[in-house]
Parts: sequence; C-alpha cells; structure tokens
Amino acid sequence: MITTRAADWVRRAALSAVIAAAAAPAFATSITLNHEAIGAMSQDACIERARSALRAAGLSLLNAASNVAFAETGSYIVAIYCVPQQSTIVVTAAGPEVSQTDPLVNRVLDAWRGGARAPSPSPAPTK
Repeated sequence: MITTRAADWVRRAALSAVIAAAAAPAFATSITLNHEAIGAMSQDACIERARSALRAAGLSLLNAASNVAFAETGSYIVAIYCVPQQSTIVVTAAGPEVSQTDPLVNRVLDAWRGGARAPSPSPAPTK
C-alpha cells in the first residue's frame, strides 16, 4: 500500500517526467509511468540496481543522480527514480510513440525484477 506521502512523491515524479519530456526535443510527445514496490533498500543500492536494470533491458546508460538513473535507446529516454524511504521505484519512458514507451517501461520493470524478457529492437530514430 502506498502512503499519502509516497503518492505525493509519485505525482511529483510524474510531473517532473512530463516537464523533462517537454524540455526534450519536440518529437518527445509520449510518456509512460509505472511504479514498483522494492522492499528495504538503501539509496545507493537502489541506484546501482537501477543502472543494472537499465543495462539488462538493453539500454545505453546516461548520467545518474542521487535519486535517479537515466538511459536511452533511439529517440526514447528512460528513467528509474528511487524512493527507498517509501520502498518504491518509479519508472518513466518518454519518446515519440506511446506504442514504444509502454513496452520500454515493462522491459525495464522486468529487468528490475530479474526477468529474462529479451530486449526488442530499439525503436528507429525519428527525425
């Protein structure tokens, strides 16, 4: 069960993701957001696991901050926000087509869970 504080954080993360998508090039019009309970985990352990999950999902890592790890594939950006105080991660994907952002989020969540779903080919870059 997500507490009110966690729900507020998820809403803020979603708003941040929307703002980040808006700041991206004009083609970044679709965004998908999901969350997952993670159990007890330190912030550092969460970020390291997030980076590992992004790599396992077949994405190219970008910079990480203290509470978020980023990756990309084609014209799509994926982020895993760590909120260990609330035992939660929030996964977002932004790019031109929701038909690609939904599967990207699912692929990253599968990788986080240790799933063996093979990465599908990267979406073709849009111009």
